[in-house]
Amino acid sequence: MHTRPVAALSLLSAALTGSLAFAQPCVPGFQPGEPGASGITDPFSAYIQPMKVFQGDLIVGGSFSIAGTANANAAAAFDLTTQTWSRLGGGISPGNTNSFVAAIEPFQTPTGYRLYVGGLSSHVLNGSVVVPNTASLAAWDGAVWSAVGTGWTPSNRGSVWTLLDWEISPGQRRLLAGGGWTSIGGAAADGVAIYDGSSWSNVGGMSDAGIAGPFSPVVFASAVYQNQLYIGGRFATVNNVAAPLIARYTGSVWQRPGALAAASTVSDISALAVFDSGSGPRLFAGGYDLRVGGQPTSIAAWNGSVWTRIGQNLGGRCTSLAAYDDGTGMKLYCGLTADAQENYFYRLEGNTWVSVAGGMSVALTGNFPSVFGLLVHEGSLFVGGNFQLAGTVPSYGIARYAPGTSDCIGDVDCDGDDDSDDIVAFFAAWDNGNSTADVDNDGDTDSDDILVFFTAWDSGC
Repeated sequence: MHTRPVAALSLLSAALTGSLAFAQPCVPGFQPGEPGASGITDPFSAYIQPMKVFQGDLIVGGSFSIAGTANANAAAAFDLTTQTWSRLGGGISPGNTNSFVAAIEPFQTPTGYRLYVGGLSSHVLNGSVVVPNTASLAAWDGAVWSAVGTGWTPSNRGSVWTLLDWEISPGQRRLLAGGGWTSIGGAAADGVAIYDGSSWSNVGGMSDAGIAGPFSPVVFASAVYQNQLYIGGRFATVNNVAAPLIARYTGSVWQRPGALAAASTVSDISALAVFDSGSGPRLFAGGYDLRVGGQPTSIAAWNGSVWTRIGQNLGGRCTSLAAYDDGTGMKLYCGLTADAQENYFYRLEGNTWVSVAGGMSVALTGNFPSVFGLLVHEGSLFVGGNFQLAGTVPSYGIARYAPGTSDCIGDVDCDGDDDSDDIVAFFAAWDNGNSTADVDNDGDTDSDDILVFFTAWDSGC
């Protein structure tokens, strides 16, 4: 909000005498330092995908062998207080093939609160001791790993791509797991099942057949919208009901929600998120080669009745979606892989996807960067993927996007210099009524702020 100047002379005096000594919020951007400064490495395949906070640590999963200085295959913990990386117990063993972690979810069971970690792997270890039946999915309580009754071994394991703490009815919660398998813990439905802390069952009852499709059917994403469960992935049917790419469970039956379509057998939905862009909460679906009304799109939204294309078609695959407020209002963010524009990180402005803070560049491994995961935590948006630079900030597989702070009023972009870039950044924020331009800290963006800003900028701070 812009208001009339009321105390320009006193504010100028305060600026000149240094009495406006407070940390000045900066234009949002990628922040230097940890966890990205040390990040992850691997000579063959290095990326971060799922991220969750558990017992005060930022837990990340993906494909890597080192996090910071810790030998940590596929999963690692970053202590947000000490700013150091560590392995989870004895770690995750890949066995004879490459391994990855694709899903992480805290879940309360009758025996305790644990972090469930899923992907593709051989087993986990407590110290040097192998924990039996922990291929591809295991539980971590902060000290030790345990099996979760899958019955999976390296020879019969499936892959886990999504985990969701789902309230199936008031006071009753289940851990939903989705991925690629033919059975899990005695539950025979392909690719989707629920866990009550002791046993597995099919979502739709004993006769539920699960997912099926012509090309490697798999569940990649899950969410709850309007009190119903939605799963997305690469499949054609769920329990023999035609539901390409996405299905919902009403509490009694699986259904196809609307007419979102696949362009080919390799089309998929990789991300689901509920977000209110101003017309009420909608379910946003991101993926690869989607069609709404015959038109291509990377992201579509469902309001319970119809699907709508969202923004321009970005191409590639939308891998992750998250709602985040960087100080300019709550917006929807999207991470991509195989992005033709080579930005990989976008925000929805109106109905247009715009690149955020210069995007990601320089792959850790392979030829092209990617973003695979997004997590909002305590005012920051963590971005995980395969990259070495976030904007211009060195960030190895993980970056933190947030408003920064500066002790210098004139350094609006927080780069350590007072220059013409700060003038551009200040007026961009001022025109939008952004709190970054409220340099006198009075709750308004007005002409007083312009006077204070230029006084500080001209004095070098």
